[in-house]
Amino acid sequence: MELSAGKWRRHVCLQATGPAQIRPVTRGLSPRRRIHASGDYHDDVVVRLIRQINLREQGVMTIETKVTSDGAAVTIYIRGRFDFSVVNQFREAYEAHKQKKHFYIDMRQTEHMDSSALGMLLNMRSYLGSDAIKIDIINCSPGIRKILEIAKFDKKFAIS
Repeated sequence: MELSAGKWRRHVCLQATGPAQIRPVTRGLSPRRRIHASGDYHDDVVVRLIRQINLREQGVMTIETKVTSDGAAVTIYIRGRFDFSVVNQFREAYEAHKQKKHFYIDMRQTEHMDSSALGMLLNMRSYLGSDAIKIDIINCSPGIRKILEIAKFDKKFAIS
């Protein structure tokens, strides 16, 4: 696959990944960022899409959930980008454990977080009952910690 200096076209994506990969590649992207046959997009979008394809082919989930050995808490691991493209995975992760009272959101491998991720965290808190549970956001990078502090999430969640 060849990437030109700043532009990329859909037909290259089709040749590189095959027709079966078109839906996963474009699902979760905003309409203005979907790849159209006549549209050109910057390399950062291309790199992100290629990374998502590679992770899916390797069977790596963006969101993983583990319950502690005593069953008291759940840790949700977020890899890569925490944005609207993982909304269903994230929702399924906490809805499957709604009886638990303590959740850890581990962002050690999170590269990027946007406003939709902030909304997903608030939806999680609302769904589980804001007073009845404890949600800790752990292992944040300095950039993600700054986003959470600017949004005043340190008032609603324990951030470490």
